Amino acid sequence: MAMSRSFSVLAVLAVLVVAAPAFAQMIPIQDGRELIAHAHYGGQNDSQTAYPPGFFATRNLLLTASAETLTGEGLANAFQISEFFPAGIYFSGTVNGGWSGAPSATYDALSNAYFRVRIDTCVQYSFFGEVGPGDVPNSAWVEARGPSGVLIHVEDRDSTIDGELAPGEYEFEGKASVASSAVSFDGGAYAMTWTLTPCPGSLITGQTVDLVVRCDTLATFCVVPAGPVGNFTYQWRRNYVPILDSAHFTGATTPCLTIHHACYGDVASYDVVVTAGVTNQPSNPAHLGISSIAVGVDTAPAKWMVGPATPNPFGVATSCRYVAPHPFVAHVAVYDAAGRQVRRLVDGLLEASGSLTWDGGTETGAFAVPGVYFLRIDADDHGEVRRIALVR
Repeated sequence: MAMSRSFSVLAVLAVLVVAAPAFAQMIPIQDGRELIAHAHYGGQNDSQTAYPPGFFATRNLLLTASAETLTGEGLANAFQISEFFPAGIYFSGTVNGGWSGAPSATYDALSNAYFRVRIDTCVQYSFFGEVGPGDVPNSAWVEARGPSGVLIHVEDRDSTIDGELAPGEYEFEGKASVASSAVSFDGGAYAMTWTLTPCPGSLITGQTVDLVVRCDTLATFCVVPAGPVGNFTYQWRRNYVPILDSAHFTGATTPCLTIHHACYGDVASYDVVVTAGVTNQPSNPAHLGISSIAVGVDTAPAKWMVGPATPNPFGVATSCRYVAPHPFVAHVAVYDAAGRQVRRLVDGLLEASGSLTWDGGTETGAFAVPGVYFLRIDADDHGEVRRIALVR
């Protein structure tokens, strides 16, 4: 009989919980995640490899290599969940392998989570690492590295550490591996949660927000500094690249950036680095979206557009803007990570454009627990889902 493909892993729940609903920004630089599984049995070979599903995109994947004949089977498994937010990282993974029947099999597997980011301002961090040793000690580990080398390394234990980081580039990695011909072998499991909050004395009290505007109109992003405007300097960025004043962009070094005749070529992420003395703080990144309704043309948009949830993660309330071809009957609800409905937001007619807001409450009026949720919009033959993280 073929060996079962199921296996035990660390309890994995992608929940980011921070000390306060403050924002701290990590800028993505490198995504080096990989899953590898090889199995060799009775002259049969199977090799499976999976690289990132998208640059810093969420992953939840079990990769299985299976080599089998009429007399038995050899298996190798590699598993990983990994998620990134500008204010946090979560990942976990495990590997194992084995065989049944005759002859014996050889197999190997690797689960590796790796992110490299840049931090432009002072931040306080909270680190939790959990490593299960498996059948061989030190076959799994998690690590955080900074400009001066290894900050944290965890093997065969749990560890919780809080501290403060200066601006610079940082790496976060978790790894589990196995290479064996044993009947059954567990290569260990790893998990890490890393969350950030700004150092005390934030320079920004009012953050940027996402915008959706019609093509060929003005789009303006603003921040509110924590004090008199003249005490600060500003540098607006588009996808983290500094913007210069021009006929198209004005206010690049002021609290408010204006994009003149904004249209599809301007769809991007915008933020501003606020400076006071030697202290720098980037604002929340805000996304610019363009409605498919052209200026001066009284027609409905040709397709659906649903913006991202903003803010996200959130502590008080989060909203998604939408534009549809026409008014529509919709069912809109929030679900938890297990697929259970937490709150029904809409069950009826919606206008062709507007916002959908969740205040973090449940159907009973109680506050939902911090964690990952999904806002789903169902209308006619169209469905949209937005992933949101609630923090307290």
